[in-house]
Amino acid sequence: MLAPKELGLCKPTPFHGDRKQISTFIQECKVYLSVNRAVYTTDEAKIAFILSYMNDKEVERHLLALYHR
Repeated sequence: MLAPKELGLCKPTPFHGDRKQISTFIQECKVYLSVNRAVYTTDEAKIAFILSYMNDKEVERHLLALYHR
């Protein structure tokens, strides 16, 4: 059986820590992950995908802290 193919359309804009852009970033991630739900089937895979579009290490640290609450 072949692995599902990821559809590379409408990838999220990389997030650089600007709080004014967080809602847009979250929405873009939700849309992308929804379109590719056959590829990103676990929470861990979804988190790894989202983190790959976050370019500020401080932002990543805060997101991980929130996730582990």
